Amino acid sequence: MPVLTTGRSTVADAHVDVAGLRAAAKALAADGGPITFLENAQAQLDQARLGTFDLTIFGCPTVGAHNAALDVHDTNLKGGIQRLRDAADALNATADHWAKSDEPWVVKG
Repeated sequence: MPVLTTGRSTVADAHVDVAGLRAAAKALAADGGPITFLENAQAQLDQARLGTFDLTIFGCPTVGAHNAALDVHDTNLKGGIQRLRDAADALNATADHWAKSDEPWVVKG
């Protein structure tokens, strides 16, 4: 039976920049990075909430709609922050796995 990988790259030929993966994870979580940006946006959004009678008694439905929109944006921001944290964790885990793949006991190919 012919070898299916003849002439083609295999996992053994892969080069992964482990330091690059770690740097990308660090950049996601760094001060001034995307997580900080979303956290700052969330803080500003929290300050935009209106009280029930802030637009007089006639503006109550508008206040309700405004605050409901804020709730949707707040949920989106919280989800985005968590996804970025998860991505940073996944990048670190991937870096750990690739670092282990260079160990002499790992079977390659």
